[in-house]
Amino acid sequence: MRAARGHHPARCTARAHRIARRRRVVARRADASDRETAAAPSAAQLVNDAKSALDILTAADSLPLPTDASLAPHESQLHHRRKRKKTCSRALQRLAKMLVGTRREDARREATSATQFARLVAGALWIDDDDETRNDPEAGVLFTETARALGSLAPFEMEEAARVNFYATAAAATLPPRCATVVAWALARCGSAVPNEVDIAMRGVPFRFQPYLTAGLIDLETLKREVPFKREQLTTRDGRRVDERRETCWMGEEHVGSYAYSGKIMQPVPMCPAVARVRDALEEKTGERFDCCLINLYPSETAACAYHTDPFMGIGYATDSIIVSVGETRRFSFRPLGSTDAESHWIRTLDGDAIWMFANCQDDFEHCVMTAEGDGNDAPRASIVFKRSLKRKSAAEARAKKKKKKPPPSSSGGAGGGRKQPAKRR
Repeated sequence: MRAARGHHPARCTARAHRIARRRRVVARRADASDRETAAAPSAAQLVNDAKSALDILTAADSLPLPTDASLAPHESQLHHRRKRKKTCSRALQRLAKMLVGTRREDARREATSATQFARLVAGALWIDDDDETRNDPEAGVLFTETARALGSLAPFEMEEAARVNFYATAAAATLPPRCATVVAWALARCGSAVPNEVDIAMRGVPFRFQPYLTAGLIDLETLKREVPFKREQLTTRDGRRVDERRETCWMGEEHVGSYAYSGKIMQPVPMCPAVARVRDALEEKTGERFDCCLINLYPSETAACAYHTDPFMGIGYATDSIIVSVGETRRFSFRPLGSTDAESHWIRTLDGDAIWMFANCQDDFEHCVMTAEGDGNDAPRASIVFKRSLKRKSAAEARAKKKKKKPPPSSSGGAGGGRKQPAKRR
């Protein structure tokens, strides 16, 4: 039987083969496109997978910024803008952790002078016309993490546009106290002023982070040479005697008595020249005169100090106390008594930084020094905790005044209530 017109079997078969071939070609092209897409991870994935600072800086090249002429239209959408800001912030946070420590100072300086680093800073601090930082607590937390990273990586040359955005975002952001203290520290470390809004957010917080307050006044080798450090035993809460991981020394003027904590008693030794020099500089910069100090040496990366409060503050010693950091960078944290790390105020204290505690700090907050963050963060560190002893006849009066509110120091390094302003960083 003859085939119907237009439906010859051979022709139909050839046509079916051609259609099948075209479909196979399309499928192969689609597979190749999928493989190409899979082989090109996003900038966020590159940042998360980075094994080095160079990897992160390389990833920055693939991050489109609003100022780029090649910015695709969809990359201006709110969703993409938020992802880009988070990726830039995440990159800075990872850089800060990778490059922490005195042994990485050269690598940190090289990274922060790279053009890719400037792109990350610009992207993390970019402000859009419809920016919702003021009304978005989550955006405030992200900004705090960005600020903490920038403070940890400082000092470096920040582009003027980024510096303006840094200040403006700090002024506009919704910052709880645990974020405001970190942002104020970061701004000061980056050489920027602190907005009044941030100072207001810190009202009632009985401590301030004071970057660069004693920079260049003392070095660790001099301190180790002049201070007779000792490693002693402590008594734990369950009565066990254990070796203290840090080495300590108690220094004071002639009228200063012994100092005791955790079952050990230290007799004072005279204040050595290097420590006296720092003490005198603090008086000049803050108006506070100290007559004694506890000096702690953390000799290795595992030496730390768990959360605690300083004893006898407001009874045997004035409530004002200043901690001076010497040597290696370490994380330092405050948190309200009875809280968790979710409520902590933590920064990285660098050589020459100081922490001013006052008013009800020891009653309401505990503080700690954490262990190292990596191989490059393993050099020794010391802290000098300056105190002012109270005469016995003044102790009762001190207890009565302990809870009285005291004008807090301003976040730029000075203090209210007639205190002197610390010298600004040059």
